[in-house]
Amino acid sequence: MSTVKVIQRHEFADYLNCGTSATPDWQLMGTGFTSLNESPNAQTNTKKYVNEKSSTTSITQYQTEFPYETDLIASEAAITTLYNIARNHLTGSDAILEYVRVELWDPATENSTTEFKARKFSVANSVSDIEGDDDIVMSGTLHAQGDPVDGKFNVSQKTFTATNAVAG
Repeated sequence: MSTVKVIQRHEFADYLNCGTSATPDWQLMGTGFTSLNESPNAQTNTKKYVNEKSSTTSITQYQTEFPYETDLIASEAAITTLYNIARNHLTGSDAILEYVRVELWDPATENSTTEFKARKFSVANSVSDIEGDDDIVMSGTLHAQGDPVDGKFNVSQKTFTATNAVAG
């Protein structure tokens, strides 16, 4: 009898580039984050031809989003990077960041303990709320722009290496 292994949330690692594309500074989105999820938001098109009883639905595109909620912790670079976009009312390209989602259960090469399969996204950060009577909590959404880049992430060196674009 085979054992079924369900992936746990801690087996995803999320990194935000708090530097620049030329000089990345990948910071773990861990401490402070109480939720960080992925919503692929598949968009569909449904058709029914006159000679058919039932409709057919096809996937036409994705509008991926990553909703998050975090305690506002000043010493966490990823959190302050997200906060400063809202605080300073940044718009357009000033509100766009690089984000990597790492699959820690899936080594990039056999027996690797430091490199794992990952996807890099360009995301627009939209902070929706900064609130709290005691601890301040910030919530928002990272909205993916375009297709993700498939690759691998080295968790000890904090580097992303692209392989191929995700098929689309």
